[in-house]
Amino acid sequence: MTKLKDSDIDIQQLHAESAPGQFEFVMSPLAPLAAVDALLAAREIIVSLAARHGLYATFLPRPYPEAPGTGAHVHFSLIPPDKHEHFLAGILKHLPAIVAFTYPNEVSYERVVDSVWAGGTWIAWGTQNRETPIRHIENSHYEVKCMDGLANPYLALGAILGSGVQGVLDSEALTFTNCKDDPASLSVDDRAALGITSQFPKTFDAALDNLKNDTQL
Repeated sequence: MTKLKDSDIDIQQLHAESAPGQFEFVMSPLAPLAAVDALLAAREIIVSLAARHGLYATFLPRPYPEAPGTGAHVHFSLIPPDKHEHFLAGILKHLPAIVAFTYPNEVSYERVVDSVWAGGTWIAWGTQNRETPIRHIENSHYEVKCMDGLANPYLALGAILGSGVQGVLDSEALTFTNCKDDPASLSVDDRAALGITSQFPKTFDAALDNLKNDTQL
């Protein structure tokens, strides 16, 4: 923490997670480009300090098959907040292609499983729902859970924000309803009633195909 502070990187929280040797650090909110710059600087400091002490810091999405994976979740808030539903609709529309940036490696898809608080496999959103890839926290504050540490955060954030902005420009209608349960636990009919009909691609090649077919993104 001292080294991060000395580098003007503000960490709001640092705590242990459930996998062996797994920790989560939460950074303070910044403008998009500054946030990514700070994230990469923090990672470099963590990796170098770990190596200095004979340890290996990794951001692999699932280093232990039997334990929960590691993500790189993105929080964003819109100011002013009045267009946030169009912004959310744009992201959801393009999410099957966005994952080509946020899940950019075959091993990324080892983490894409249901019912382990990783965001699940279904394209959906829900208020305080950790089993949906987009978690609504409050007002215009959202968390995008479908991103891991192998992603280039500049490209990933560009894809997320670009899709959201396109949703605002197009006044995209939000056809997904707030999902309060684990989508995987619902029946086909119950998911359909919430607008949940599609799952994430299961491989990186499939994600690339989605990206090629998404002419806007």
